[in-house]
Amino acid sequence: TIPDEVTIAIAHLDDLPSSGPAPGADDNASGTAMVTALAEIMSGYCFDRTVKLIAVTGEEQGLYGSEHYAATAAAANENIVAVLNADMIGWEGDGVPAVENLDLNYNSGSQWLAQAMVDAAADYATGMAVNAFSCSSMVFSDHAPFWDEGYAAVCGITDNEGFCGQGGTYPHYHQSSDTIANCGPGGPDFEAAAVRTYLATLAHIAQPIARIPDRPAGVVAAPDGPNRVALSWTPQSPGIDFRIYRAAGGCATPGPPTLVGQTASAGFVDTTASGGVPYAYTVVATAAGSCSSAASECVDVATTGACTEPPTFAGAGEVVNAATSSCRLTVAWLPPQQVWCGGPVAYNVYRATDPGFTPAPGNRIATQLAVTSLNDDDVVHGETYHYVVRAVDLANGNEDGNVERAAGSPTGPVGSWIDDAGDTGAASLTAQAPWSAAATGGHVGPRVYLTGSYGNYVCAGIRTPAIPIGATSTLTFWSKYDIEGGWDKGVVEISADNGSTWFTVPVNYPGTSSYTADQCDLPTGAYFTGSDPGLTWTQYAASLADWSGLDVQLRWRLSTDSSVNGDGWWVDDIEVSTATACFGADILFADGFESGTTGAWSD
Repeated sequence: TIPDEVTIAIAHLDDLPSSGPAPGADDNASGTAMVTALAEIMSGYCFDRTVKLIAVTGEEQGLYGSEHYAATAAAANENIVAVLNADMIGWEGDGVPAVENLDLNYNSGSQWLAQAMVDAAADYATGMAVNAFSCSSMVFSDHAPFWDEGYAAVCGITDNEGFCGQGGTYPHYHQSSDTIANCGPGGPDFEAAAVRTYLATLAHIAQPIARIPDRPAGVVAAPDGPNRVALSWTPQSPGIDFRIYRAAGGCATPGPPTLVGQTASAGFVDTTASGGVPYAYTVVATAAGSCSSAASECVDVATTGACTEPPTFAGAGEVVNAATSSCRLTVAWLPPQQVWCGGPVAYNVYRATDPGFTPAPGNRIATQLAVTSLNDDDVVHGETYHYVVRAVDLANGNEDGNVERAAGSPTGPVGSWIDDAGDTGAASLTAQAPWSAAATGGHVGPRVYLTGSYGNYVCAGIRTPAIPIGATSTLTFWSKYDIEGGWDKGVVEISADNGSTWFTVPVNYPGTSSYTADQCDLPTGAYFTGSDPGLTWTQYAASLADWSGLDVQLRWRLSTDSSVNGDGWWVDDIEVSTATACFGADILFADGFESGTTGAWSD
C-alpha cells in the first residue's frame, strides 16, 4: 500500500443567496451530498492510497476552508495526488447540450486527472457524459487553492457559468429559489450519475484492496493452566486472518494493547500471559494482510502462574535544556501507572541522535535508576538527542516496551528580547494605522498588537527597534487572523539597514495568494491570508541565523486591496531568543589535548 499518497473528494457546505433563506440545493448541497455518499460507500473498503472526504465552509466568502486545508497540507508536505471538487452538480441543465453533461475544469497540471474521470465514467458505465476542458481561469471554487499549491485538481459543474466558452448557467444561482424542485425533474437522476462518476474516479485512483471484514463475534476467553489463556470466537467473513490483542488492566481500565498472536483459525492460546493480572482481550479480523475490521467486543480474564507482566508506563516525559555554560539535558518522567508484580521499579534510559533508533544495550546510558529523572552531561552543544525511558519491575526483571520519545538540544545561557504589547513593560513596537497596541484581547496578558477591521488600500505595519542577532537567534510570536483570503495578506519582514531594504522572514505561513495588486504590491506566495479556524492563537517561529552578527528590525506588514475587509490581524508575545554555546565534559582543544588531561609539547 502507499498510504502517504492522498486522494481527496471535496465540496463546500455554504450558500450565498442575495436575500432570503439559503436552501442551497444545487450550490452546494449537491456537492456535499456527493462527499457524504462517498463516505458511506467507501468506508466499507480499504484502499492502497489514503482517501479523504472533505466538506469545507467559507467558499462563498473567499475559499477560506479549502485554502486553509491546501496551505496546511503543502506546509506539511502532504503528498496529495488527486483532488476531485464538486460544485453545483445537481441541476439537470438547460438542454444545451441536448444530453446534459458534467463540465469538468482542469489546468495544465491536472489534465491526466480530468482524463481519468472521463475514462472512469465510460469504463464503469456511470451514466454521465463528462465534458473535460482546460480552464485555468476558473478559480472560484475549492479546487483553486490546490492548484495554487501545485496539486492536481479538477472541478465538476453542470454548466460552467460562462467560463472558458462553455455555455449554460443555473437560473437560481445564489438565490433563495435554489431548491431541489428547481433543479428540475431530472435533477436527482443527474446528481446520482454525477456521484457515481466521482465514486468511480476516486476509487479507481485510490485502488481498493479489500472489503473491510466484519468484526469477530462471540469472543470467549478462559484460563488454560499456568500463564495460559484460551480464546475462541465466531468468524463473520470467510478467508481472513485474526489478530489477538491483550491489554493489562481489564476491559474497564485497559493499558496499551499488545499484539500477542495471529492465526487463520477461530481460536488461539496465549502462552505468555502473566499469572494474577486482569487482562482485556480483543480480536481483529484482517483481509489481504492489512485491511482490518473494528475490534471485537472486549472480554476479561485472568489466569494463574508466575507474575511476569512489566509495569504499565508512559515513558519519557520531557527533556529540559539546562542553558548553562556546561552542556546538560535533564530527562524526566512520571512513575508507572501500574506495577503488576509488586516492584520495586527501576528505569533504563536509552539515547541516540537518530530519532527512529531502536532501544538496545548499545545505546543504553543508564541502568536501573531508582529516581524519575536523569541529568545527562555527556552531550555537545547544538546536537539533538532523543531519549526512550523504560520501566523495569525488579520483582521479575521484565522491562516494558514503550517507544515514547522525548528530545532536546543543549545550549548555553539563552538571552531574549521580548515584547508583549505592554503587559510587562512599555510596548516598544512602532505602529502605523490601522495597527495599535490594544488594551484587551491579548494572548496571555490583556494587551495585544492588532489592526481591527482594517479597511481598504492599506499598507501598514508594526516595527521593532534594532535587535542584535546571533547564530542561534530564533523569532517566535503568537498570532491569529481574519484576512480576506487570497487578496489581502500579511507578511513578516526583516531589515538590517534601518528599514531601507526588507526581506521576508521564513515563518510557516498558513495561506497563499496569487494576487499582486494589493496596496504594498507584494508578490505571489505564502502569507497570512484567509481566516484561521475559530480565531485560535497559534505560535509561529523562524530561524534568524542568516542575519547573524547584524542588528535588525522586524515588522509585521498588512497589505489590502480595494474591497472586502476582515476582522483583522492579532500579534502578541514576540520573542527573539539567542542561545550561547555550552561546553561538554570533554572538549578537544586546538592543540589536541582534551580537558582533564595533561600533556607536553617540546621542540
